[in-house]
Amino acid sequence: MKHYSTFSIAARSIAVLAFTVGFTVGSVGAVHAQESMPDPYTSSSDSPAKSGKSKQAPCGGPSVIKCPVGMSCVDDPADKCDPTKEGLNCPGKCVAGSGESKVKQPCGGPTRISCIGGMVCVDDPADNCDPTKDGLDCKGLCVTRP
Repeated sequence: MKHYSTFSIAARSIAVLAFTVGFTVGSVGAVHAQESMPDPYTSSSDSPAKSGKSKQAPCGGPSVIKCPVGMSCVDDPADKCDPTKEGLNCPGKCVAGSGESKVKQPCGGPTRISCIGGMVCVDDPADNCDPTKDGLDCKGLCVTRP
């Protein structure tokens, strides 16, 4: 018959205890949905769209969150982040359609931001950068195709 050391028996007992406690806590623990996620247990009359308070989904930013199909990511003018200066670090908001907004979306430049929704990147005439001399380092603006 094998002799087990006290340490081996204690280590196995602790492992079994931790496993049991983990399963117990994991099965009883509550799961909380994110604020922007719809609650399947509420009626459709409680939805934000019907109450007039529509929340727009965030997109872009450092984590590069994508919008759902049929929506485009545009800069959120309500935040204090300027995409012409901070580039991809600025989060946006998902809007329906091609993503054309009143705020001109930046593109190109050192960050190589590309336009979305069938828009094209053209040189920003307001800056002092000449794309024929400075090349890809010049920032541009997204505009609809002519």
